[in-house]
Amino acid sequence: WGRQCIRGSFTEIVLPESLDSLNQKAFSDCSKLTEITLNKGLKYIGESAFENCTSLYGITLNDGLNTIGKKAFYGCGQLSEITLNEGLEMIDEKAFCGCEQLETVTLPASLDFIGNEAFYNSVRDVYPKRPAAPCIDWYTFNRSVVVHVENIAQYKAYHQDEKWKDYEYATTQDKVTYEWVGETSVKV
Repeated sequence: WGRQCIRGSFTEIVLPESLDSLNQKAFSDCSKLTEITLNKGLKYIGESAFENCTSLYGITLNDGLNTIGKKAFYGCGQLSEITLNEGLEMIDEKAFCGCEQLETVTLPASLDFIGNEAFYNSVRDVYPKRPAAPCIDWYTFNRSVVVHVENIAQYKAYHQDEKWKDYEYATTQDKVTYEWVGETSVKV
């Protein structure tokens, strides 16, 4: 589906199974769109595909999707819920930038790269499933984000990475919550 192919007053989209990619600006500026269910065959969401869909609040990403393009959901200010699928490998720059209602995101273990400002001015809590830190840019997240790691080994892997080290960390391990500031863990 090509550039700015669809505009209208619809509120929900369910994509056909045969579709494997959404090209640039396919649904951009669809201000009444509230929900999207992406089909299992979709592998790629192109640049600005859903940019400025200001009423969009929920997205279901199905298995098979491996790339979310630049600014794909940029400016979707009401987006409060997204489930990133296992198998997703790349989230390009500014993909979810300006999604102010999106407070948490769980990053799948398959995710290798998250671009510059991908979640800037959006998430407050990040839950990575990957044991080793995926590649990020300096401003992928706001500096006030809390990274919720699953255990101390994951904390060490992320904290040793130059671009992940300055975030605040928290974990619940053995039913005790710890927060880290620099190299010090504090029992909460």
